[in-house]
Amino acid sequence: MPRSLPQVPGLTVARFEGWYAGADLPEGPPPRVAGRVLGELFARAQRGGGDLHDPTAELLRWLLRDVVRDGIDPGDDYDLVLMTLVRYLLFLRRTERWRRSERAVQDCWDVTTWGTQPPLGLGSLGPTVDESFATGLAAVPSAHDVLGAGAARPFLGFLRATLDVLGTGPSLPRSAAARLVGLADGTVALRLWVDALHETGLVRVDGGGQVLEARGEVRDAGGCPPPSADLVDLVVMGLVRAAVDSAFDAALRSDDQRRPLAAAAALAVALVAGCDESYLLAEDEDDEEESTASVVTQMAEAMLGDDAAGLAPVTAEVMRTLDALASLGLLDDVVLERGSHVLLVPEALRHRVIRTLSDHLGVVGTDDTAVVWAPVDLPSTLPEGAGVELTAALGGVDVVRLRVGAATSLGDLHRVVSFALRRPVARRHVYCHVDGVRRFTGTSWLRSFEERDDAEVTDDGAAAVGAVLAEPGAELDLVLDGTPVPVRLRVGAVLATAPATAVVVGPDGAEEPLAARHAVLDARLPPGSGLARHLLVLAATGRHDHAGLVGVALDLVTADDFGRRFPGERRPTQGEAVALVEEVVAEHRRLVPRASPGAQALLRALTTLPGRGVAVFLAGHTWTPASSPLGHVATTAREEARAILTDEVTLTYGGADRSDDAAAERVGRILAEALTEAGLDVDWDGDPRWPVVVTPLRWEWPFGVPLD
Repeated sequence: MPRSLPQVPGLTVARFEGWYAGADLPEGPPPRVAGRVLGELFARAQRGGGDLHDPTAELLRWLLRDVVRDGIDPGDDYDLVLMTLVRYLLFLRRTERWRRSERAVQDCWDVTTWGTQPPLGLGSLGPTVDESFATGLAAVPSAHDVLGAGAARPFLGFLRATLDVLGTGPSLPRSAAARLVGLADGTVALRLWVDALHETGLVRVDGGGQVLEARGEVRDAGGCPPPSADLVDLVVMGLVRAAVDSAFDAALRSDDQRRPLAAAAALAVALVAGCDESYLLAEDEDDEEESTASVVTQMAEAMLGDDAAGLAPVTAEVMRTLDALASLGLLDDVVLERGSHVLLVPEALRHRVIRTLSDHLGVVGTDDTAVVWAPVDLPSTLPEGAGVELTAALGGVDVVRLRVGAATSLGDLHRVVSFALRRPVARRHVYCHVDGVRRFTGTSWLRSFEERDDAEVTDDGAAAVGAVLAEPGAELDLVLDGTPVPVRLRVGAVLATAPATAVVVGPDGAEEPLAARHAVLDARLPPGSGLARHLLVLAATGRHDHAGLVGVALDLVTADDFGRRFPGERRPTQGEAVALVEEVVAEHRRLVPRASPGAQALLRALTTLPGRGVAVFLAGHTWTPASSPLGHVATTAREEARAILTDEVTLTYGGADRSDDAAAERVGRILAEALTEAGLDVDWDGDPRWPVVVTPLRWEWPFGVPLD
C-alpha cells in the first residue's frame, strides 16, 4: 500500500515510537530510548549512503559492522542497537511499510538472528585476503548449484538423520546424536556438529550441550525440512560459525588476549584460501606452493607478534578444527601439483563460507565506508517532461504502440498496458528482465516473492519508466496473470515532450488517449495537504453530497487522531475545513464533468439486480427487490475509495442466510452475469468465499449528480 508518511527520518521515528508504545511486545528498551537509537541508525545509514526506510540485509550488516567499528560496548549498547532494529523491522511489517520482496524481508530478519553476536571487528586480514573476500562475496552461485553441491556432502545426510529423529520425539541425548551420525563422542567434529545445529536455529541445545531438542520448524515438519539451497546455506553457515567460535574459545584459555583473535583469523584465512586456489598456487617455477598448514602458520605468526609460545597451540587447535570440518564434508583434502596438501571448499558453497566469515569477523574486503545500496525509489533519469515510445509485443509479434511520460511509474504502466491490450487489469503481475529475473511488482504481491532469486524485487509504484526504459532498444518483460507469454516492452524512441496522458499510437500515427490513472489523483490542490486529497477521493466515490462531505471534513478536523491520520499537517479551523471542501468540490467538477462509460455500465448492471431478486448497496444508495431478496450485493466505503486508486471495483455479496454458501454462490453468479451482459470484464472464479472484481473500470461520476 502507498506510504502515508513522507520519507523523513524524524517523522518515521516519531511514528515508530507511537506504534511501539502501544504494541504488545516482549520487554525491551523504552519507546523513547528505542526512538533515539533508531534516529542515530538513520543518521548512520545516511552517512554510508543508505536509507533505513527501505532496509536491506546488506544495509543492516553494514550498520552492525559500523557500530562495532565505533567501539560500542559489545554488551548492553550493542544489544540495544539490535533490539531496536528488531522492533523497527516488526514496525515495518505490522504497518505494511515494506516495499521489498518477502525474500528481502526474511534476509533482513536473518541478519538480526546471527547479529546477536557482534562481529569480531577485525576489519582487514591483509590486502591479498581482503581481495579474496571481495571476490567471494561478489560470486553468487545459483540455487541449483548450491543444492547439488550440498546434497553430495555428508553434513546434509547427518542433518536429515538427526532432524528426522528429533521431529518424532521430544529430545535426543548428545551421545545418541553422536551414534546417529557416526561421530565419536568427545571429538572436535562432534562438538562442531552440535554447535552448528544450534547455530542453524533448527535445534535447541541445552546449556551443557548434552541434550538436543527440535525447534518449531522441525516439529511442524515432523522431521527435516525438504532439501533446498536455503537449507544447505543454513548448515554451511552453522558449521563456519561453530568452527570460528571453537577456535576462538579454545584460545581464550590462554592469558595472552592476542591468541583468540589469532586463532579466529588463522582459521578464517585457511577457509578463504580454500575458496580461492590462486592464494595457494605457485605463481612461477621459483615460487613454492602453499599448504593449508603453512597458511595457518603464517597468519598466526602475524597476529601473535612476539608471542612465540602461542604459535604451536594456536596452529594445532586451528588445524584440528579444519580437519573436523573436512570430516563433516565442508572441506575436501586435495593434493596440489607440487604435492602440497590443501583443504578446499566445494565451489558452489564458497559464497556462503565467505559470507559467514564476513558477517562473523566484520571483513568485507573493500572500502567499508559506504554501504552497497539498492534503493527502492528509482526516479526517471531522462529530462523533466520527457517521454518514451514503447512497443508491446506478445510472442514476438508487435501488438500495440504506446507513448507515456518518463515519470510514469511502472505500476501505472502495468494498467496502461492492460487497457491498451483491452484485457482486465491483472492484479498479480511482475516485471522481469529479459533473462527472466524478476524485478518489480505491486505492493500487494511483494509477500509472494520468497525465492532466493527474488531478493531484488521491489515496489513497481516507486520505479519510473524513465529509470529502467530510458534509451532506444531497452527492454522489459511484463508478466500478467493469465497471459501465457510475457508482454515484451521495448523502447522505440525517447520523446522530448511526453503526452499529457498515455496514448495508444495507431498505424496512421493518430493518438488515442489512455489515462494511466484517475484524473483526481493529479488534481491541483494545496501542496502537502493530505486532508484535501482524502476529501477529493471521497468526493470521487459518489457516496457523499455537498452537506455530507462538509460533515466528514468537520469530523476529521475536530477528531483527536487528526495528527495521526495527517502527520505533519496543521489542523485547520472549522471555517478553513468548509472552505477546503468548496475547493475540493470545484476541482472535482473541473476534472470529472461527466460520468465515465465504465461507471455508467456498472450502474446499469447493478440496477438490474433487484429485478432478479438481489438487493444492491452502492456508495450509500440502496436498490431493493419488490419481495424478500435472495441476497445482496454491496460495496464498502473503503473499497469505493480503493476503486479510485486502482481502477478496479470489488463487490461483496451473500445470500439472505449468510451461512449458506450455495445461496451466496447463486447471488455471485447472478451478479457476474449482469456485469458481463453490461460489457464489463469480471474477475471471479465462482468461489463464494471471494468477491467479484470488475477490472479495469474507471469510476468517474460528476459530484452531486444522484446515482438513481
